[in-house]
Amino acid sequence: RSSDLELCPHQVFSLNSKEALKWDRCSGCGLCISVCPSRCFAPSGRMQRQLTDDTDLRKPISFSCTKEKELTDKTVGCLAAIPWELLAFFALNTDIILYLCPCAECEHKKWLACLNDSLQALREFLGEERYISHVHCVTQDNSSSRSEDDEEEKAFTRRELFSGMKKSMKKNLYRTAVKKFPKLETPETDGMQYRRLLAGTVAKENERIVSESNGASKLPTYGVTLPKYTSECFGCSICEKLCPQEAITISREENGTRLIFITPWKCSGCGLCGCVCPHGGISGMHLVQVPYLTKLALVRIKSASCERCGNAVKPGSIPALCPSCAEKSKRGLR
Repeated sequence: RSSDLELCPHQVFSLNSKEALKWDRCSGCGLCISVCPSRCFAPSGRMQRQLTDDTDLRKPISFSCTKEKELTDKTVGCLAAIPWELLAFFALNTDIILYLCPCAECEHKKWLACLNDSLQALREFLGEERYISHVHCVTQDNSSSRSEDDEEEKAFTRRELFSGMKKSMKKNLYRTAVKKFPKLETPETDGMQYRRLLAGTVAKENERIVSESNGASKLPTYGVTLPKYTSECFGCSICEKLCPQEAITISREENGTRLIFITPWKCSGCGLCGCVCPHGGISGMHLVQVPYLTKLALVRIKSASCERCGNAVKPGSIPALCPSCAEKSKRGLR
């Protein structure tokens, strides 16, 4: 998208397919990582070390941009460069503090819009209660102008956070046994590594809840954006074949129906599946609450099979041939 390309401060990218990417201009700021809907970019080794090395998950972690005057745990060029999936991982292990004071005067409005989108995705994933409990946004310099009536619904300030935040924070019920940030398998080649890490954290937390309650406790849910299938879908598999992250799989059942599976941590919500569907089988993306991020059954659909190759065709089609076999039939080919 042209609006996404404009986010790059050094114009590394271009919509002109004949124009080479100007990688010599890249400063490794990481903004392209957060804005890419398909997670095609992996963080540079330098930025990854900056965000994950020497991270103690037993205590709150603070984040800021380079314009923030206070000393924080993690400092980046712009907070918009931190993928929401990484923030979600931290929020499920400890409390995170985001210093947003400089954002109000930032001249890069597109960067601020990207940050707001990331925070919205983080809020949707965690849910309102967990977001409020574990994500603390600092938006003002001091508390002298606040009235006593605002005490319960106030925004955290620098003074409050550094003087007594650790004592006043609620116990984090979603903290795992991991003390340090886990070692990533593919540090510089995988744009989905933070999503995989997040899925692993959710799986471990679910295992802990089931173990401690003997299966009696209800698992928490997480908000993810997934494709919304309609009654027009008959399992043609175009979405499965063209999904850039291979998040969709379709299986054929004995009764002629087909079952569509999706792996939430792989689905980035890019919407490509809906764009390529020629039958109106997907009506966009929608927010779904799921208890885990691994493979799950999304929808069972009515389908029929091609009488020649077995591929899916729309129920009631006469003749019952898929487009490929129908074309071969016209040409007299087998």
